[in-house]
Amino acid sequence: MAPAATIITTMVPVDFSDGNATVWVEFDPVTTDINGNPLVIDHYNLYYDDNPYMDSPGMVPTTSTAMYLYYGNVGMTQAGFLRVTAVDEDGVLVADSQPGRPLPDAAAIQVNPMDILMVPAAGAGASK
Repeated sequence: MAPAATIITTMVPVDFSDGNATVWVEFDPVTTDINGNPLVIDHYNLYYDDNPYMDSPGMVPTTSTAMYLYYGNVGMTQAGFLRVTAVDEDGVLVADSQPGRPLPDAAAIQVNPMDILMVPAAGAGASK
């Protein structure tokens, strides 16, 4: 099976106040591989960190492609980095917003920590 094209991700700051951060995240759903063959995506993994190397990222699994992410009490006021991967129905990673870079170390990932609230938009791909 061929991989899907690179996931293009948009991340727009909405509010950075009192050490909290709210960002709008949006990306096109993965539906085909690079040859046009259909893919069935089970979910997307959103990795986020305050450095581009994702040394100790948080991770949120989701089926939505448009959402607000709220980071509570993290002090992230200057920079935030996001990586999105798509996992198919067989559990295979088939698309990545940063292809060619190694995935974050599984031992360092904080899966859906309590200080993040993911609020999906009304319908995938909906605008703000």
